[in-house]
Order: sequence, then C-alpha cells, then structure tokens
Amino acid sequence: MTTPVEDMNPGEDMDPEGDMEPEEDMNPGEDMDPPEEDMNPPEEDMDPPTPDMDGTDMDGTDMDETDMDGADMPPDMPVDMGPDCSLDSDFDGLNDCDEAMLCTSATDLDTDDDLLTDYEEFQLGTDPCDADTDGDGLNDERENYFGFDPNNPSTYGEMVLDGDLFIVTACDVPESEPIEFKKSAPGDWLIALPQSFANYNELTITSNNPKEAAAVYDDPANEVAGFILSTDTNGSDALQTLLGYRSGINSAGSIFQDLTEGEFDTHDRYKAAPGEYRVAAGSKSARKLRDDVLFAIAPFARADVTGLPVSSGNQYNKYYVRVSVIERLDRMITTVSVAPEQFYNSRDAVKFRINDLTNTTNVAQSGDGWSLRCYPFPANTEVPAADFYWVLDQSGSMSDDFAKVQSFASDFYDQLLNTALDFRLGVANMEEGFSGRLRPTVGWISGPGADTTFTGEIQYYVIDCTTNFGFSDCSGGTEHGLYSAREGIKFMRSAAAPPSEKIRANAQLATIFMSDEEDQSVKDERDPDGTTFPNEQAVINDYSAFFANNPLSFSIVSNGGSCGEDAEGYREAALASGGAIADLCAQDLKSTITQVIDIVAGRASTFRLPQTPISSTLRVYQADDSGTNGVWVPRSRSDGFDYFPQSNSVAFFGAYRPKSSTLSMCSVDADCTETGEVCRGGQCELAISIQVAVHYQTFRDKTKTPVGP
Repeated sequence: MTTPVEDMNPGEDMDPEGDMEPEEDMNPGEDMDPPEEDMNPPEEDMDPPTPDMDGTDMDGTDMDETDMDGADMPPDMPVDMGPDCSLDSDFDGLNDCDEAMLCTSATDLDTDDDLLTDYEEFQLGTDPCDADTDGDGLNDERENYFGFDPNNPSTYGEMVLDGDLFIVTACDVPESEPIEFKKSAPGDWLIALPQSFANYNELTITSNNPKEAAAVYDDPANEVAGFILSTDTNGSDALQTLLGYRSGINSAGSIFQDLTEGEFDTHDRYKAAPGEYRVAAGSKSARKLRDDVLFAIAPFARADVTGLPVSSGNQYNKYYVRVSVIERLDRMITTVSVAPEQFYNSRDAVKFRINDLTNTTNVAQSGDGWSLRCYPFPANTEVPAADFYWVLDQSGSMSDDFAKVQSFASDFYDQLLNTALDFRLGVANMEEGFSGRLRPTVGWISGPGADTTFTGEIQYYVIDCTTNFGFSDCSGGTEHGLYSAREGIKFMRSAAAPPSEKIRANAQLATIFMSDEEDQSVKDERDPDGTTFPNEQAVINDYSAFFANNPLSFSIVSNGGSCGEDAEGYREAALASGGAIADLCAQDLKSTITQVIDIVAGRASTFRLPQTPISSTLRVYQADDSGTNGVWVPRSRSDGFDYFPQSNSVAFFGAYRPKSSTLSMCSVDADCTETGEVCRGGQCELAISIQVAVHYQTFRDKTKTPVGP
C-alpha cells in the first residue's frame, strides 16, 4: 500500500478543519500578551504594577471560567490540543493518539506496506514500520500466513532463514500437467482432456431435441475410453438420473459390484452425483463397452448417430465403469469412462484417468475460460482425524454374512494404516436396548493391537451378542440400525459421554451400516421410543434429515432378492449424508473398502484448495527434510497423493503422509528417535512443519446463465 508523499506529513492532517494560522501566529509570546494600548512603551515601565504581584491571581483563586476557556484570547487564536483520540483516520484499529506515539501514520492503515494493518502488527508484536521485522527475507504478512514466527528469523531453529524455506517460492512459477480443451456449442460443454486423448469425436445426432449432443474419446495406450452426453432434464435430479442409468449399464455389462455416492456441488455450483460399477462385459474392447453404455442410457439410438469411430481393440471381460451426472438448469451432462479391471488395479495412470474423466472437475460450460494457479498451503502440523463408527446387524439372518463382515473389517483396518488419518474405530450393534452405545469397557479403539481388539469386538458385541448378553438383552431378531446410530451419536456428542466414548471435536465422523434387512423402525413405522409415523417413507425422511446434518454415512446393505430384504432406509440415509451405498451381496467388497476410506480421507484432509482444479492437471510438491527444497509427489493412493472432488482437497498416502509430532519427553535432540523430530521445550516435535504447494489449472466461470438451445 503506497501513500502519496504529501499525505504522509502529519502536520497537514493534525488540523482536520483546515483553520490553522501561519507559523508566526503560533508564537504564544505574541498573542498571550495584553493588547498593545495597555502596554507601557518605556522599557523601565515594562514590569507589572506591584499590586498585581500579590499572588491572588497566581494561585488561581480569582480566576473564573472565562479565564480558563480562553475567551479573553483573540478570536483567531487556534488551540493545539494534539491528535484527536476519538478518531481513527485510517480505520486500522489504532486511534490517532496511538499512531502519534508510534512510528506509524494516522492516514495509512499499513504504514510499512507489508499487507498487515498497523493494528494487526500491534497484535502480532511486529514492527509496523518495518515490513520484515526479523530481517529473514520474508515479510511479516507472509510469515503470518505460513505460520512462521515473524519475530524470529529462523522459526524452526534449524539455522535456516524463514525466507529460504521451500514454500516461500514454491509458487513463483505455476505449472501443470498438459491438457487440451474441447468445446461443443450444441452440448454447451468445455471439456478438458489429457493429451493422450487425442481422438476426440463429436457425434452428429439426428434428433428433434436440440439439447441432445455427445462426443467420444479414448486413450489407446492405457485402454481407457469415455464419452460426454448432453440430454434434457426430463424433471429428474442428478441422483435420480444416475440411479435410472443402472439398468442400462447392467444391460451393457452385468454389474457384480457397485457404489453410488451422494450428491455434491460442482465447481460451477451445480449438483452432481457419481457412481462406480464393476461389470462382466463378456469379452469386449473398451471402445465397444463405452459405445454399448452410451446407447443404453442415451435417448437416441445407434442408428441416429454418425461419426462414431470403430470399436475394435483388445477384448476383456471385467471392467470398471465410472459415471457422473451434472444437473444444470437446462440440461443433464453425463460423463462416463471405462477401463479393464486388470489395468485399473495394476496401473495408477488408468485408475486416475477414469476418475479424472468423470469427477466433474474437467467439465465447464462452452463460454467459460481457464487459468493457471498455484496454492502454497500454510505450514501445517495437524494430522487429519477420523472416527469410524460401525453399526452392525447382530440378528440371526446375518449368520451367513458374518464371515464377510469380519473379512471386510480386517481389510478395512489394513488399508487405513496406509492413509494419513489419525483414526479410531468404534463398534455397536443394532439391538435397541443398547442404543448404539460402544461397550464402556472398550470404547473407541486405537493404537497398538487395535486390529485384534477391533475384530474381537465385532465377534463379542455383534456376532456373539445373544450368547454373551442373553436373548432378553440381545434378541438377535430385530435390527434398529438407524435408531441405534442416531441415539449413539447423540450420546457420544453429549456431556454425559465419558472420554473413552466421546467423538473427537476435530475428527470426521463416518458411520458404517452393514445389514441384510430393512431397518426395523421403517418396517414397523414406529421407533423404539414410541414415536410413530404415518408410513415407511416418513420414517426414512426423518432419519435422512438427521444424517444429512450429522456424520458422513455409508450403507453396505442388501438390495433385496436372495441375499436379503431391500434395505432402502439405510441407503437413503447414507446418500442424504453425502456418503455412499454398496451392495452387501457383492462378490468382492475390497473395492468398496477403498472407496469408503478414500472418501473419508478426502473429507478429513486439511489440504483444501481455494479453487476447484482440473484434477488431471495437478502437480503437488512437499518440502524435503531440510525444509528448503521441493520434492515432487507422485499421484498414487499407495504412495503419493490423490484429489477428492467432494471436499475439493488433496490427501496423502504411504511415505508422503504428513507426520505428527510424538510429543514424547526429551532433554536433547538425541532423545527423539523419530526421523525429523527435535527436542523443543522438553517435547519431541517435528523439526520442520509440513510444507505443501499445489499447481493446477482451473476453469473461470464466465457463463452466468445456461447457454445453448
């Protein structure tokens, strides 16, 4: 902030009324004397008459108010009372009196131009007249933003100036992975595609609906294929449209596992719903499966289209299919990507390609623009936390699924260990009498031996519930999962909950339901506490409203048929919370485990970006152990980073997970055995805080209303 030189002269602003006289009028010796006609010109007569020296006026006893208020002074005599303490002329939080005593200007709220106001510097204890108080090469505002000490040139005490740390210059030259933009006027889309998707083809459609448009594309090297489709809304929302696609996808390739996530807001403030399906396609190429899915869900037929490229290629049986539906005001935009399962599981590039094509970050309206960005995160020592609350069906009908539940729990724990999460696990059953409580002698499970305790608690409190508590206390015949979860969450957040059962204030809570039957309250249209409902949907709506404003929830429940009842209540509650749903009857739930953990890791992450990136353009760097050099982080969910669109965040895995200080007692650095820790104040702490910079391209929303037909 630069202030003109003429405004920096305090003498000009000290008289707000502008009626100060020239300097010669400021001589009190001239104006304070009696009028000239009362003076005795002879020098010897200059002494006052003796009677006036009797002291009566000198001690103020004969002075009245007119003597004290200056009424006897000439009318043009200004009174300099100094700065007006009631004024804050520059609105910086310091009044003009304070500024007069400091080095600061009363007319410039940021005297040293470091982007901190003078008052903010007063609060921080920095010098408001020196942009770099500690002289480390980094101004006070940047130090405050990054979390460094602006009064200490080497915040971490490692003989490295704060101005030399990696994060300070990490964004000086923004960069990104290369992409190409493709635009469609009929479809009103601007889509960003990695350069490997060079064979983009917009189709010509014979249709009476001008909003119908489609384009196909693929990456031959990784055998990933996809399409984008524009259709009319037909009165449906994004989630309803996605759920309606399931039968069409199943006709193109038999679905044997699926996961549907709840709606979220896109970068341009529309609602979107994503889903993932594993299908058996019966020996098809990726292009052929893509085309089959397109014509299974599109409102037009294959015969109505020209410009479709050949569908030849290597053939595979099992595929991953990802779908996202964006609900705009005037149309639905659907993106679909497919990849062979064997490459999805073995190649990170394939996994991220099909996600980037369908996570909505790569689609904007045709009139939008784009720009290159970089965001340096403030130095961080906080490790993301999550509490996983398992509410499991203990009834007899689950007996053929208990082995699957235990296997799911064991794999779940193993995958959690590779995340950056500070996690805890809690187990409750669905027996109404327990009200969703964790067993008081166990509580939240964490730390060494947590895997054994976790699976052991599932065995004791769920699988063997009737044996251990008796039929009267654990009937094994009913399952009030929604009621139990609600009551358990309310208790664990209450003052009555002991520390071992409390939900942590800084933790992302995730509730996991597993059941092969519909919730008992839904079937009875009545809660165990006596609350009645007019119909089943009213019960579902009531619980959906609770979970929409509470934890992230996941329902791994039966879809009906031979596997069990249709557990619609659990599914709707999970989708309302922004979580996801999966089929308990699926042959393999490992993919579901990964998705659940990844969603929670993204929600719990402290690395949230200020703009939505086009995810395929992301480049991420962390500081090395010295804190002065950047290290490129690969995109990997086993050993690197990934991006999560629902929370607009990046999270780290494997060797790149943010470390937390052990805070163990110490006297010298040698007492701290963990790599990267030093002894500070008698505790082992990280020598250098986490430093992360993220480079990316992002869309610029230049289209305020829908365009196109």
